[in-house]
Amino acid sequence: MMKHNTLFLNLQWTLQRKLSQFIGIVFDCQWRVVKNPIIWIFIKWYRVDLSEYYYTVIKDYKSANDFFIRRLKDKTRGNFENKEVIGSPVDGYISQMGAINGQTLVQAKQRTYTLSDLLANDEDLVQLFQEGHFLTLYLAPKDYHRVHMPVSGILQQMIYVPGWLFSVGPRNTERVSQLFTRNERVISIFKTPNGPMAIILVGSLLVGSLATAWHENIILRTRQTKIQKWDYQNQDYALDRMADMGYFKLGSTVILLFGKEQVKWAESLRLDQRVHLNQPLGKINSNNDFQNDAHPAKVSLISEGRVD
Repeated sequence: MMKHNTLFLNLQWTLQRKLSQFIGIVFDCQWRVVKNPIIWIFIKWYRVDLSEYYYTVIKDYKSANDFFIRRLKDKTRGNFENKEVIGSPVDGYISQMGAINGQTLVQAKQRTYTLSDLLANDEDLVQLFQEGHFLTLYLAPKDYHRVHMPVSGILQQMIYVPGWLFSVGPRNTERVSQLFTRNERVISIFKTPNGPMAIILVGSLLVGSLATAWHENIILRTRQTKIQKWDYQNQDYALDRMADMGYFKLGSTVILLFGKEQVKWAESLRLDQRVHLNQPLGKINSNNDFQNDAHPAKVSLISEGRVD
């Protein structure tokens, strides 16, 4: 029985990756006879309004993936300057949100997971976000696929965690146990004037790849088990609020983490609510006395700069 289970899991793993690889190749194709019909179908099926993007004509996109990571026109989503407001990093839907109960986060009704599993058992990071707050945002295929900074921050480290490629759609979120901790993901850790922040990009079935502003094509699409880490603590890589920090090639999920008593989510927010980039999600707790003695290398404050 164990042998049959192992064979099934190996087959499932292989199919997930081969299918995602194939879709990635097709969506990267620059032949007009391939990419134009794909883009046209997505626009018609999902009723995508191209008027708010730089390129409003299908032929101007080099490929379907170029369409998926299309850029908004400047200031399409309003004023980016309010430093105290936590802006939505994406266009998408609120999947879950709330306080982290010790180490426990909510995935869906009657399904939970832990900070340890999400953060690849890095206990230093777990301590930073224990008893903090989280918010999970789902990006549907029709959505703008770029991810922006909800507040200003200075990049500390990035962690790539290999894993499965289960779909992260609402049905699977409710059905698959430990979905976000089983899937491939990229964890970016920032220090902000008010405390630590994590932006976690979760991979998904059919997502060709994902990338950050400082590292292209992170998901490697191989069956590897080794966690990879990059250290940016000495590079002063600062990103302003609403700066473009990464993207998905197709929809997926973003998880935000903040430290204890660091933020307060807006009372008007509801589960399954649609939000837009820069829409206020909450406010920074200005009374939070951020201490960095326990982890000075990871979260010590330095003057805010800018990387163009």
